Amino acid sequence: TTPAEIPADSYDKIKTSGRYVYDELLQKVCKADNRYQAYYRYLQSIWRTKMNLPVKKLDGQKDGDVYGNYIAVDRGNFMTDAIQELAEYEMANKGDRLINEDRMLHNLLSSQPLCFNLFGELKINPVKALQFFNILYDNYFSSIDNIEFEYNPGRCDARLTGDRSAFDVFVEFTSTEGKRGFIGIEVKYSETLYEGRDEVKRTLEKQYCGENRTRRDRYIELSEGLFKSNSINALVTLPYFQIWRDHLLAVSMLRAFPDKYDEGLFLFLAPYGNKLCRDGANKYVDLLQKQEGLDSHFCRAWLEDYITTLDAVFDAEWTKNMKERYLGYNQ
Repeated sequence: TTPAEIPADSYDKIKTSGRYVYDELLQKVCKADNRYQAYYRYLQSIWRTKMNLPVKKLDGQKDGDVYGNYIAVDRGNFMTDAIQELAEYEMANKGDRLINEDRMLHNLLSSQPLCFNLFGELKINPVKALQFFNILYDNYFSSIDNIEFEYNPGRCDARLTGDRSAFDVFVEFTSTEGKRGFIGIEVKYSETLYEGRDEVKRTLEKQYCGENRTRRDRYIELSEGLFKSNSINALVTLPYFQIWRDHLLAVSMLRAFPDKYDEGLFLFLAPYGNKLCRDGANKYVDLLQKQEGLDSHFCRAWLEDYITTLDAVFDAEWTKNMKERYLGYNQ
């Protein structure tokens, strides 16, 4: 079943005289938000109000002067105590991982805490994790062996993409056929895939790991056999660029670690209701030479399906709250 579109009139209902309007909820509107960003920011503002979480303000600011998706306390962004504890552990032991503590703790809209809310309890409960992924992927797995966050096995490693790209979530598994594999996941929520436009050219032109070539050269090398002819001209532009880099990280891992992994892919996960992310992922698939899935090492998925499956597996108050908080579902 295809997840539902955001209602066409939701934007007009959300924006009135520069403020969010929802019963007693009055929060500042971000003028740069598109329809989808406004909707998801709005959902987080509703959630904050429902949970009685204090809005984050500077001295002298009133509620209506700040965005409603920011909270002033260090607890409240995570759906269970266990997820909170896991997030605190990961922040305390982040090493060189790009885990932004302020976003994790205080920004309800951020996709980084969403990663923990989606996969934290699954990391803690491998039996539930196996059930979850087998519902989504037709009983393909015999075990889910590990789940990590903000994962790259070797940042700036010349065997890989030679940059600091990382998967938001990394899942290692064993298939029912005994194959060892992984799923590297990028999670989007309100993003557009057009962020970082000014960084694209600089990233491509950087020297690759001290060699006499650029990162662009390495990306093109890793792309051989994966895409239709002349696709590179599109891949080096937005909205494809970040998807491409993460996809190539998965490809490079398979080539670098053949003794560890028999198969693997990069999975792009976003709300179906976020049309910009959905269109970007769909257009990316059109560039592939091989079929979406293990053949191309790339796959799309929709947040609505993942959260609904999470609720089916746990059937708990917190999973029903996930549906309400992130998707606007009432049940």
